Amino acid sequence: MFRITKRMLLLCVFWFSPQFVLADYGETFLYVGCNQESKTFEVEPFIVWNEELDKIKPTVERNSGLMDDGSHKLFRIRTMKTTIDVSCSLDNTIVRIVLPEYSNQLELYENGSLIISLAIGYIWDMGGFIYQVRFNPTAKWEEYCAYKEYCVDKKSCFETKWKILDLERTDTNCPDSEFGSDKPFDTLSHFDYTDSD
Repeated sequence: MFRITKRMLLLCVFWFSPQFVLADYGETFLYVGCNQESKTFEVEPFIVWNEELDKIKPTVERNSGLMDDGSHKLFRIRTMKTTIDVSCSLDNTIVRIVLPEYSNQLELYENGSLIISLAIGYIWDMGGFIYQVRFNPTAKWEEYCAYKEYCVDKKSCFETKWKILDLERTDTNCPDSEFGSDKPFDTLSHFDYTDSD
């Protein structure tokens, strides 16, 4: 009886251990960039996955969930215990994002007026592209979703596709998006998160 139980236990360990080793893990972050040089205000809720998360985590934990290089900020949403509120002045326009404490509603403002409120609860969907939004004084608010409707051929799927912000949108989920499309901006490249301890 003991021999059979031991074999079953070993079988279970070897059966399930590859799944544990190969499992993806990640955390949700909110990137906000105010770039005076390019005159853009960029916002992206996204997930940092696996080895990238391992590299970034010590720095973020030392700084209470925030990485800040002045014009670019990265907030660890899971541990933020206060309201996230960032403003950016571009030409004669003041743009602002607010993520209230204990809320998943990302609010976008322009000159004090609320433009849109988006739920950021569905970005864990690994089958679609992560939502991105930006403001510039010429085009105003634009959003990025790599919709399949843009894919005329394989090459066009990898082109950056910005369009006017859909004010009817209710969340940051990109439905019908094309997986693996090119990112318009690389959020993590703005930060030095080497662990100096």
